[in-house]
Amino acid sequence: MPRQTNYSLDQLMELARKKLNKKYFGRYDSDYPLCLILNEIGECAVGDQDETVRENARSFLLRMFLYKDVEIRSIAFYFLFAIKDLSPEHQLVLDNHSAMPKNAPLVKEVQDNLRSMAN
Repeated sequence: MPRQTNYSLDQLMELARKKLNKKYFGRYDSDYPLCLILNEIGECAVGDQDETVRENARSFLLRMFLYKDVEIRSIAFYFLFAIKDLSPEHQLVLDNHSAMPKNAPLVKEVQDNLRSMAN
């Protein structure tokens, strides 16, 4: 899916942090919902040409596992499961969070959806 904004990864992460912290008074004023901002970060993690941008976006998505909100964790799982070349450190974090009982239904749903999209 193509990017929907022209924000840099740094701007997207700043917007996401402010929305996640409920302190949205940044200079990057945006009416974009958090889910779209996280999807944009996911697109950077999957397909940005710059390896540093991809790695920073992946690290940011992994931190989304710390939030209780299922939608936030779901977006992170979708993008991270779709990446075939995660670093060993990132893969370990993904595997650990995937194995948590609280994430089992979410992981199954994401994997089922990814499989159906591949067919």
